[in-house]
Formats: sequence, C-alpha cells, structure tokens
Amino acid sequence: MSADDRPAAGARLRLRVTVRCLLAAAVLAAGLAGPAGAEVTSTSTSFTTSDGTVLRGTLTGQAPLVARPTVVEFTPYGVATGTFDPGPDFNNLIVEDRGTGRSGGGFDALGPEAQRDVQETLAWACHQPWSNGSLGLNGFSASAITIYNSLHLELPCVKGAVLKSGTFELYRDLLSPGGLSNLLPGLVVIGGIAGGAAAAAADRDPADTPAALFGDLGAGLNVLSHPNLDDWWKQRGYRGNANHIPILMVDGFYDVESRGAFQAYQALKDDGAHLYVIAGHDQVPKGTDGGKGEMAVWLQHHVRGVDNGVQRHPRVQLFMSKGDRRTFAAGDVQRYDSPDWPVPGTRWTSYALSPARSGTARSLNDGTLSPQAPSGVSTQSYPAAGGGGGPPARATPPPPPRGAPRGGPAPPP
Repeated sequence: MSADDRPAAGARLRLRVTVRCLLAAAVLAAGLAGPAGAEVTSTSTSFTTSDGTVLRGTLTGQAPLVARPTVVEFTPYGVATGTFDPGPDFNNLIVEDRGTGRSGGGFDALGPEAQRDVQETLAWACHQPWSNGSLGLNGFSASAITIYNSLHLELPCVKGAVLKSGTFELYRDLLSPGGLSNLLPGLVVIGGIAGGAAAAAADRDPADTPAALFGDLGAGLNVLSHPNLDDWWKQRGYRGNANHIPILMVDGFYDVESRGAFQAYQALKDDGAHLYVIAGHDQVPKGTDGGKGEMAVWLQHHVRGVDNGVQRHPRVQLFMSKGDRRTFAAGDVQRYDSPDWPVPGTRWTSYALSPARSGTARSLNDGTLSPQAPSGVSTQSYPAAGGGGGPPARATPPPPPRGAPRGGPAPPP
C-alpha cells in the first residue's frame, strides 16, 4: 500500500488503505519453515452444522496429517485466504464462513448463525484424527471480528488465540464512528465476500449458490437498513466472555480498526490478554515482522504448552513513530513497554470540533479539532448513505470531561 502522506492525497490514501486492507486475506504460504525435506500437504474437509449447512474448509500441515495442535481460522473471503501460518508444529484449519467461498447457507454478517458455526465447528475439530484435542484460534480483520462476536459462547478445546485488527463493536469501531456514516468500507467488504463466493461457485453445490449470493445481498441491505446501534448490531459485537482464553491482540496506531484491539484488551486482560501494537491493516514498519514472531511464540506456549516465557513479556508493547506515518513505515520506530493500557500516568486532553477548515485534505467536510472550545456554533454537512445518515456535525463547546474515554489509542506520557 502507498505510504504517500502528502496532504493533497490524504483522502485517496485513506480510501486505498481501507479498500485494500479490509479485503486483505493473505494467501496461506509456507510461513515458518519446517524441517529440511519436510513436505506440507493440504486437503479439503467439510462439516455439517446442526441446521444442515455444510461448511467447507482446508486443512494444512506437515505430511502425514497426524494428530497435532490445530489452529483454526474462520474467513468470509473464500478458499486459500488464511492470514497466518503457525508453523510445522501445528495443523492449520481454514473454515469458509456460511454463505462464503464454497460453504452453503447464507452470509449473516458475522451474526448469530456464524457464531454458532464457530462453536459447533470447534467441537467437531477437537475430536478429529488430525487434532490432539488442543485448539488455537487465529483471526485478522473479519476473521478476528467473528471470534470477538462469539466469545459469549462456550468455545470447546481452545487454549489460546491471536487476533489482529478486528473491531470489538462493528458499528461504532468501523461503520459509524462517532455517529458519522462510514458505510463504504462495509460495502467494499460485502463486494469482496460476494466475489469470493462467485469465484468458488464451481466447487459449491449448485443448490447452495442462490443462498450464498442472495445472503451477501441481504447482508448489505441489512447494513443499510440498520443505521442506529440497535439489537441487530449488538448481536454483531462483543457480548461477554464465557471463556478464559488468553488472547494476544495485535494492531497498529494507524489502523482503520484500531479501537477494537484496545477495547478488547481492557475487557479481557484479566484472562491473560496481551496487547502488541505494531501494525494491522496499516503498513508494517520496515525492519520488523509486524508481530508474527510474538504471535508464533504465543501459540507455542498457550496451545502447545511450550515454556518459552511469552506470558512474562510486557503485557503491552507499543511500537510508535518518531515522526509521522511515513517515517513509521520506513522503520523509524520507538518501542515503549507498559504493564497496562491505558499506559499508567497517561494525561487525557479533551478536544472540541472546530469550525475552521484544516486545509490538510480535499474533502467536503474538511474540519479539525481544537484544544479550546469554539466561541460560536457552526454547522457542517457530510455525505452519508443509509437511513438518511446522521445529523450535521456541530462544533459546540464540549461538556466537562467525565474521566478517561474507553479504548482507543492515546500516546504515552
């Protein structure tokens, strides 16, 4: 992705980052090399859910596929779209969500049906001949959101998880931040999911194809028809934790979905969660691995039981830019470790919407923030789709602060 931060290109850059990254599903590759001469093999597999829907998946591991700890990822983007190879000590199962890829049923926008599929698939995978009964979870973006949405259900046999750049609440974190309509990323994702389902049509039962394609259309229409944070959206966010799975949250300060990992860490830190802030959808700093090494040792410890000391690593590891986003991507990075988030001693500053134009972007609603409340009131319109959008943004004096805000990045002191 481009690292061009010129003000005139700011809006185009944000769109490119959103489009490319929300469709990101890196093709599963060899990743961590196995023993010399070891052969990696893959096979297709399937599981029938309690409502009769057939979910398709791909199992990968060192040949032969014997019982090993198995890392599972649920993806809506279709075949060969896993996002992390945990290495030769694990088998890796990539499951295509209902209504996506080769799977049957209709896509329900990561809602209750997808969440039940997660629970049932894990119960099935735990007792397969290629599983030793110890499961891990991996997720990036949509596949991480699926897990956050499912944590209120009992997830059998799962010993640890790594979740990268997933929203903790899809409505507030991505599609309606601050009450402002931001539906384009969601529509792009729906298009990508539908494209993956169409591409896999030849490998899917023809009877399932209408449900898959109309499910994608229905999901898109549902997003448009629920402009407020109603029960439909609440079913597509974190609803509690019935598990005590130690989770490593990986994200970046420049990520389009950064709020989710910070909120998730705060909600789940008592279960041993760690927060590793280096990169997500945003560009990995040059000279770093973007968190892959930490993810690998996390799974080795929690899923395989290896005593590698990862649980004693700093609970919060922050990789920050010494300048701007462009210098960060070039590798000019400063690391800061903390025992918690927010960083103890953080000083919170309130900002108000300002009626002044910032001049840093070419957009219809180019505005800025001010540490002082504006003396008057101004109104600024913005384009929106679905449910008539929201009210015009108003710059008014803010109310007195009532404590630190929930989640979201803030710089250390």
